[in-house]
Amino acid sequence: MSEPDRRTLSASDLARRLGDALPPADSLTAEQLELVAAARDLLDAVVRTDVDDDARADAAATIRTVTDALRAATREPVIVLLRHPGGRFENATQAGSGRLNARSFPTTFDIPAECPEIATGPGPEVHGRCVLDASAGGPPERAHGGVVATILDEACGAGIVAAGRVGMTVTLTVDFRGPVPLGVPLAIRSRAEEIDGRKTWVTAEIVVDDEVRARGRALFVATRPQ
Repeated sequence: MSEPDRRTLSASDLARRLGDALPPADSLTAEQLELVAAARDLLDAVVRTDVDDDARADAAATIRTVTDALRAATREPVIVLLRHPGGRFENATQAGSGRLNARSFPTTFDIPAECPEIATGPGPEVHGRCVLDASAGGPPERAHGGVVATILDEACGAGIVAAGRVGMTVTLTVDFRGPVPLGVPLAIRSRAEEIDGRKTWVTAEIVVDDEVRARGRALFVATRPQ
């Protein structure tokens, strides 16, 4: 596949083209996931640290050494797509909740193994969870608004997958109803509400202590069949 083709495809288009060639979702190794977990811990530590400048300089040199070691072998394209037993695909490198992306947030969703496509809404409700560290901060002890929006976008994506639908986010509106705290479990839920041809409208909520702290509504549109 040529480079221009890859840049114009959605992840779902690419997954559809690759079909059975996608590796299984359980093919990620413990070492791959541990590297991501360690890098996330590093981000949190960098934000929190109050060590002196000599310690910072030493740490920066060590990090650059590790970075050079990791860049000794890279892949092209960067994206890693995986196939789950029920047929749905997973983008493991995307920045929202990708399991191979340390910049992503450690969000997990209980998506059914089988996700048959529904013709009308609503779809099944999906539940998720997440705990945010200091690197996700905005106001004191609270998540940055962009982080909240990202989690809601991811949740809406889980909702459309559970409905057996595909599409890319075209619009996302966010209603910030209260603080989304750091360091505590966040409950997430989403559901595909309306369907009209290639369009799917999905809602999502972030809940803390049984109180909705943020709500999102997204429109996903599937690409036209080739």
